[in-house]
Amino acid sequence: MKKNKTDEETIILRTINPETMVLKFEPSDTKELPMDSIYIYDVELTRANGDVSTFIKGRVIVTDEVY
Repeated sequence: MKKNKTDEETIILRTINPETMVLKFEPSDTKELPMDSIYIYDVELTRANGDVSTFIKGRVIVTDEVY
């Protein structure tokens, strides 16, 4: 997750275990981020041969409540 797509800094980066295919975020991951801030994210698949495909991307708003 980044603030802008041109940013070099990644705010949150996760690697998904291929055995479980679970992507999990903890409250501590976002507790320091300002509420109502908009960030961008993507989910990439890196194949064994090194090829990378982005198959999900979008924006997320950090809020104090789940809607």
